[in-house]
Amino acid sequence: MQKTHDKLFIPCTERRGSGYFEFQFYKKDRPVQKAAQDYHQHWLPDSLCVHIDHQDVFMRHYLPYLRETNAPNGSHEFCYFAPNYYTKEQTAEMLEQIRADRPLEWEMLIPWLEKASTEYYGFFLMGV
Repeated sequence: MQKTHDKLFIPCTERRGSGYFEFQFYKKDRPVQKAAQDYHQHWLPDSLCVHIDHQDVFMRHYLPYLRETNAPNGSHEFCYFAPNYYTKEQTAEMLEQIRADRPLEWEMLIPWLEKASTEYYGFFLMGV
């Protein structure tokens, strides 16, 4: 099977199809319990995406940073098929860990996470 994209992280505007994880800025100032229940429209122009073909590589390199989440069901475990919410504080911590560890293609994710932790209220990672 030919890969849709060679890069792990792509701007949503380069997406082809719907088999992606989507990093989506959270733009509201709401308590964690409310934020985790918010439904979001998919495929926003400022989102960052990871194609499903890259799922194994993505999870191998990034799941350690994404494990502790605020899921709509009240759990704190990452879910592959639902929205996972990360607070502004969690995003800032994740950003520092990724900078220190330098996982695969970290340079692509850093500016996006900086924006999520300074200009917004964290982010959602929307499941496939």
